Amino acid sequence: MTKITSDIPTPYTVYNGAYLASYTPKPLDEPAVRLDIHGNDPMFSERPTSHFKLALFACFCCFTPAGITALVYACRSRSAKRRGDMQVAAEQGKNAKDLSIVAITLGIFFILLGALLGAVFYLTYVHVHVHDHDHDHDVTTATP
Repeated sequence: MTKITSDIPTPYTVYNGAYLASYTPKPLDEPAVRLDIHGNDPMFSERPTSHFKLALFACFCCFTPAGITALVYACRSRSAKRRGDMQVAAEQGKNAKDLSIVAITLGIFFILLGALLGAVFYLTYVHVHVHDHDHDHDVTTATP
């Protein structure tokens, strides 16, 4: 194995002096990065998301009971991420996302159900009673 030296001098500063004195470059025949393509662990993995904002929206704007549960899972995911336990953080984040979707779906369902019941109430009771009162004021005979 041959030692590679450089003719370019490395600048010396107060901050990197001790580091530069102990630095030896790696030989070129040794790879800088080893790729394990067939391994089980992914080399690059995304940091799991907690879906905290989605759970917050589901809690305050949609179906509150499922939204609170989603918010609890999102907080658990955040704390697991801070501990460095990415697998638990991913599982709790997925639970938070699923419950947020359930809360939003139920919220939309109940809003549409309320609108439908409001329309039925308006058409059956208010509209009928207004027309009944209109007939009370019909005058068929002249009043003196």
